[in-house]
Amino acid sequence: MPQVTCLSWYDKAQNRQSPSHVECHNEGDKPGCVDYAVSRGAELLVTIGHCDFIFCYRSLVEFAAGEA
Repeated sequence: MPQVTCLSWYDKAQNRQSPSHVECHNEGDKPGCVDYAVSRGAELLVTIGHCDFIFCYRSLVEFAAGEA
Protein backbone atom coordinates (compact mmCIF):
# COMPACT_ATOMS: atom_id res chain seq x y z
CA MET A 1 0.00 0.00 0.00
CA PRO A 2 1.50 3.38 -0.97
CA GLN A 3 2.10 5.95 1.72
CA VAL A 4 0.22 9.23 1.43
CA THR A 5 0.17 12.58 3.19
CA CYS A 6 -2.79 14.85 3.79
CA LEU A 7 -2.15 18.21 2.12
CA SER A 8 -5.34 19.95 3.22
CA TRP A 9 -8.60 19.32 5.04
CA TYR A 10 -11.84 21.17 5.80
CA ASP A 11 -14.44 20.72 8.55
CA LYS A 12 -17.61 22.58 7.56
CA ALA A 13 -19.43 22.35 10.94
CA GLN A 14 -16.47 23.76 12.87
CA ASN A 15 -15.45 26.12 10.03
CA ARG A 16 -11.85 24.92 10.41
CA GLN A 17 -9.29 24.04 7.79
CA SER A 18 -5.65 23.31 7.31
CA PRO A 19 -3.66 25.08 6.15
CA SER A 20 -5.40 27.89 7.97
CA HIS A 21 -4.67 30.55 5.35
CA VAL A 22 -6.63 28.71 2.63
CA GLU A 23 -10.21 29.79 2.06
CA CYS A 24 -12.17 26.51 1.97
CA HIS A 25 -15.47 27.57 0.54
CA ASN A 26 -17.85 25.93 -1.89
CA GLU A 27 -18.16 28.82 -4.32
CA GLY A 28 -16.91 28.46 -7.87
CA ASP A 29 -15.66 25.28 -9.44
CA LYS A 30 -13.56 23.96 -6.54
CA PRO A 31 -13.25 24.72 -2.84
CA GLY A 32 -10.09 26.64 -1.93
CA CYS A 33 -8.60 23.73 0.02
CA VAL A 34 -8.95 21.52 -3.08
CA ASP A 35 -7.27 24.12 -5.32
CA TYR A 36 -4.46 24.40 -2.78
CA ALA A 37 -3.87 20.64 -2.64
CA VAL A 38 -4.19 20.02 -6.38
CA SER A 39 -1.63 22.72 -7.09
CA ARG A 40 0.74 20.78 -4.80
CA GLY A 41 0.23 17.37 -6.37
CA ALA A 42 -2.87 15.97 -4.64
CA GLU A 43 -4.21 12.88 -6.36
CA LEU A 44 -6.89 11.70 -3.94
CA LEU A 45 -9.89 13.71 -2.76
CA VAL A 46 -12.19 12.34 -0.05
CA THR A 47 -15.46 14.12 0.70
CA ILE A 48 -17.95 13.18 3.39
CA GLY A 49 -21.56 14.31 3.19
CA HIS A 50 -22.19 17.41 1.10
CA CYS A 51 -18.62 18.66 1.57
CA ASP A 52 -19.08 18.46 5.35
CA PHE A 53 -15.50 17.17 5.46
CA ILE A 54 -12.90 17.34 2.71
CA PHE A 55 -9.51 15.64 2.78
CA CYS A 56 -6.90 15.96 0.02
CA TYR A 57 -3.98 13.51 -0.20
CA ARG A 58 -0.74 13.17 -2.15
CA SER A 59 1.35 10.04 -2.62
CA LEU A 60 4.81 9.96 -1.06
CA VAL A 61 6.18 7.59 -3.74
CA GLU A 62 8.31 10.26 -5.44
CA PHE A 63 10.00 11.08 -2.13
CA ALA A 64 10.65 7.41 -1.25
CA ALA A 65 12.27 6.84 -4.66
CA GLY A 66 14.89 9.48 -3.85
CA GLU A 67 15.95 7.66 -0.65
CA ALA A 68 17.20 4.52 -2.41
